[in-house]
Amino acid sequence: MNQNKIFEILSEEQFDKILTIKRLILIDFNAKWCQPCNRIKPFFKNLAENYPSVAFLSINVDHHPNISERFQVTALPTFIFVGKNKILHKVLGSDIEQVEEVLKKFTSRG
Repeated sequence: MNQNKIFEILSEEQFDKILTIKRLILIDFNAKWCQPCNRIKPFFKNLAENYPSVAFLSINVDHHPNISERFQVTALPTFIFVGKNKILHKVLGSDIEQVEEVLKKFTSRG
């Protein structure tokens, strides 16, 4: 996976393959119609640039309802931290400061 990039998930198979990588993954569950999701995108992009050791994924819940159901996404945006194919932490809503605090914790930058 290239560093400093947010990967837009195109299929469930692609997503499952990415989950097998041996690094921290931060998933942004969003939708085009979700205004808080749209407002937070530049901040999420900034995090991807500042944390190159983390894999950043973007999942449109309207295009991938099965993945959203698997991760029990009930609000948008939802940010889920995954490591070793397990959910480590979940942030509901557009609290990008909380997302960054959790990132710092998991990357030993806090």
